[in-house]
Order: sequence, then C-alpha cells, then structure tokens
Amino acid sequence: MIVLVSLSRVLADVEREFCRLWECMYRLRPKVPMEQRRSPNLVDDYPKMYREDVKSILSARGFFRHLMPVAGAVEALHEMTTNGLDVRICTSSLPDSLFFAQEKIGWVRQYLGESWAGRMILTPDKAIVRGDLLITAIPPRIESMEPTWRPIIFDQPFNQGLAGPRLYSWADWRAAVTAIDVAHI
Repeated sequence: MIVLVSLSRVLADVEREFCRLWECMYRLRPKVPMEQRRSPNLVDDYPKMYREDVKSILSARGFFRHLMPVAGAVEALHEMTTNGLDVRICTSSLPDSLFFAQEKIGWVRQYLGESWAGRMILTPDKAIVRGDLLITAIPPRIESMEPTWRPIIFDQPFNQGLAGPRLYSWADWRAAVTAIDVAHI
C-alpha cells in the first residue's frame, strides 16, 4: 500500500513556528490562536492590513527549515515503513518562496534521515500523484484528474467542516489506515 503524507501541518508544525515569529516581530498585534483558525490558509485568518506581514513570515528564508515535527510524526513514519507500507512525502511549494523546496528537502533529511529525501514528491497538484491514501490537513482541490488515493484528514481546527476519515494524532495512525484499507477491499 502506498501512503502519501503531506509535509506542512501533518509532519512539520507550521502553526507553532508562525506564532512564535509573529509574537517576536509583531508583539503588539493580535495573534489568531490555533483554536480560532477557520481557514487552511493562515493569511485568510488575519485582517487585511496584516496579510502582507503574514506572507513575509511564511515565505522568509529559513522559515520551513526551523519547523519542529508534529508530535509523534517522525516515529509514526518509521513505524509505517517497518510495517511494510510504502510511505512517500507528497508536498507542494509556496509560489512566493524561492527557498521552500530546498528547505523542505533539508527538513526531511534533518528529521527523517537522508534516505527519506528520495521518498519526496514535490508537486503543484497532488491529484496526479499515484497512491492509495493521502494523509493531509488540507485535502487538495481536484482540478486535473480524479486521484487514485483516498484522503485521511489530519485533524486541525480549520478543517472541522470536512467530512471523511480522520487522524486525530499520530498515535492512532494504525487504526486510521486499517479502517480505510478494510473499508475499500
């Protein structure tokens, strides 16, 4: 079974680093707490007058490289491969950042190991990537073709309105993957 895993917000904690930088750079401006987030796009949750500042943080050199792993993510990916799953990291790049692709590869090498860099798929359209499952916080819009994978939604405050199987924490990955695998046999 091929399991595709999104990098941002599923493996790498974008929210924590963004909030840390926002508080350092814009201490007097309000921060939108994670539990109040309603959009998968951080920019959309901030007032218009702050959106360029949000974009500048997200696209800054070094932003992605400094993200911490989501709790349990690194261990879960290693367990998945040990249990015979073919795990691939399927990620896209920010069009406003010249550094995101290289920083994502660097992040994977740092936290998962050198061999995982060869398991990365960088694409602007996840629907064209073949796989059985896609673990993601933000299911991609299907524009080009019907995907071969079924989504598992990695739970976040902004994706509560999305229907479908959920992964609430990496500790539960086996149950989520097994439930979908059994349901579609």
